[in-house]
Amino acid sequence: MNQTYAIPTRVNVVIANVLSSGAAFACRMDNGVNCYVPVNVSNSVNAQIGDQLVAMIVPNRYTDKLDRTPWLVVHLSVPEQGTLPLPPPPVQPK
Repeated sequence: MNQTYAIPTRVNVVIANVLSSGAAFACRMDNGVNCYVPVNVSNSVNAQIGDQLVAMIVPNRYTDKLDRTPWLVVHLSVPEQGTLPLPPPPVQPK
């Protein structure tokens, strides 16, 4: 059996949604592209909406989902203090 394995890529993500099952969706902080976070990975850091985390991602193996969620998170970790980029300043009303 020939199987190919993707080498995970390290990216910073923000948790955008957590489902009642515990699975989650995250957005890459570098380009805003969606990532699926399986329940076991999400639970490993008790991911909550708005959390900024370090993710190891691979291409989503579910080809029918690639157009909406091209990445699958295989590992999450809490970043060291001060290592993630700061969010942009809030827009001030004119």
